[in-house]
Amino acid sequence: MGPARTGTHYISEILLAAGVVTEQHIAAALAQQGRTGQRMGEALVELGAATENDIGLALARQFGYTFLDLSPEALDAELVASFPEGLLRRFRWCRSCARSPRSRRASAIPPTTQRSRSWSASPG
Repeated sequence: MGPARTGTHYISEILLAAGVVTEQHIAAALAQQGRTGQRMGEALVELGAATENDIGLALARQFGYTFLDLSPEALDAELVASFPEGLLRRFRWCRSCARSPRSRRASAIPPTTQRSRSWSASPG
């Protein structure tokens, strides 16, 4: 997703400018929003027009924040394994951590999802 247009205020405009959604997607989401009271991003995700990451990126752009994708598939295995076990546990990222002189292993469930992922890394 490229930079948002200057003066863009609505998430739908940001997603449209980035080529994530079409005018038809926005119209369908607006109709759903009227029926259900959902937020635009929720409606677009439920309709399959955008992903949660698309919405996160658009919201970050809308409010001038940096977006950090914390989904398990976006994380680097060696990076996750390099964090101290106590830190991972403190932030509830680590279900089980095991270390040996030859490898490090972490199983994590990010706070925003119920999906688990395991990583193994060997010291270089």
